Amino acid sequence: MKRITTLLATVTLGLFFTNCTPEAVSVVDAEAQDFMNETTFDVTSYEFYDFNTDENYEKTDDFDHVYFTVNGDQAFLTKVLVAPRQEVQPSVTWEAYDVEFLGGALQGMWLDKYTYMEVSSFQRLGDKLVIEFGGEHELHKQYQSIFIVMNALDHHPSSAAQVSGLPE
Repeated sequence: MKRITTLLATVTLGLFFTNCTPEAVSVVDAEAQDFMNETTFDVTSYEFYDFNTDENYEKTDDFDHVYFTVNGDQAFLTKVLVAPRQEVQPSVTWEAYDVEFLGGALQGMWLDKYTYMEVSSFQRLGDKLVIEFGGEHELHKQYQSIFIVMNALDHHPSSAAQVSGLPE
């Protein structure tokens, strides 16, 4: 009887400490490079914050679609706006970044030649990524952060494909 009680207690504790939902992967995700490379993500949130000036904006609010595409050691933020008064539809703008992977894990990205943003948080759950970058601008020494929430797509929308050089 004592063995059965011990076995039941062990099983109960095991079930108590077992989580049935998949856990997010931490910043040391050694498969991030394989997962992200040649992938376009639909960005649902891109929040920028400057800790010195309190400048804060959500980049996705200004566009109809925002995509983040990784191609090798470069990433592209493609912004699509359908502006009825413009002749060329849609209006597509983009930003290019150099990204750094080490041991398969995303380490950070260069926003420009003065600002390196290192990964301070990286979580992956299925096709969804939540990444927080943080870094100090080299010239004015202001600490800034970017918080991105995005979902992997199974294709490259034409605007993101044109910008990144990947096929649709």
